[in-house]
Amino acid sequence: MVSIKDNRQLNYCIGLGSNIGDRENLLVEACKLLGQKAGSIEKVSSVYLSEPWGNDELKPFLNMALIIQSRLHPLEVLKICQSIEDTLGRTRVAVKMDYIDRTIDIDILLCDQNIIEHEFLTVPHPHLAKRNFVLEPLVEIAGSWIHPELNKSIKELKLMCDDHNMVKRSMPPLIKPASNES
Repeated sequence: MVSIKDNRQLNYCIGLGSNIGDRENLLVEACKLLGQKAGSIEKVSSVYLSEPWGNDELKPFLNMALIIQSRLHPLEVLKICQSIEDTLGRTRVAVKMDYIDRTIDIDILLCDQNIIEHEFLTVPHPHLAKRNFVLEPLVEIAGSWIHPELNKSIKELKLMCDDHNMVKRSMPPLIKPASNES
């Protein structure tokens, strides 16, 4: 794992998705909890409706992305993300299955230019460049960010992506960034 100095301000790109339950409300609650527990929400993407990836039998997803500034270590942010998923009713199965219905899914996509290889966390997210439902909201808030392993901007990765699943903007951002709150 990359060495990250304690108490250093880090910028995280976080991806969120939901395809069962009150999807919109689950995304709002997840954002609120991330803002309370993980750090300051600096940017918020629109919400995108997307076809399920990897399993056509799943329901459509609502996806979005955030940029959060935090002094927390990436493993601490991961624990917070997993705790929020649990609080909002995400069911985890004993057998690793990537493609199941989820009340909420929260992933750390990027952490500044850090490359993290840990038993429980890989950053950049290993599938980031392969999935339009991740790239579309990310382009909106972090299009110029450079993927530290592929050395391409998020916008370039979106243009190169071979994923042709439908992803369309369905609603404006659900919450305001911390800098816009009054």
